[in-house]
Amino acid sequence: MSRKNKKVFLSYGHQDRPFVRFLASDIRATRVELWIDDLEILPGDSLIGKISKGLADSDYVLACLSQTSVQSNWVRTELEIAATRGIRERRALVLPLLVDDVELKHIPAFLSHLWLYSRICGQSDD
Repeated sequence: MSRKNKKVFLSYGHQDRPFVRFLASDIRATRVELWIDDLEILPGDSLIGKISKGLADSDYVLACLSQTSVQSNWVRTELEIAATRGIRERRALVLPLLVDDVELKHIPAFLSHLWLYSRICGQSDD
């Protein structure tokens, strides 16, 4: 019997799309199944319906936090839905990933103490 691969929903601000595509490529190499809007939402699809289904079908939500994504209403909504589900299921569902320097006051309170890593390879301090 084979074990089902985990599915991860990528939540990000569209200004971070180049980084997220790079990240998605690396994650796919580990055989983790991804839900990313570029591939899942087609013209004419219901945004709310597709995003809701993507969140419901995913095991985790990788929250790519940047100065722009923390200002996005879509990202906030996705994280609120995931956090509510995590509370209901009594488990960590949202995995925060700092993409750039984000002031702590702009990060949702329930994520402010969790980090995967604070610097992303391939980005310089220049």
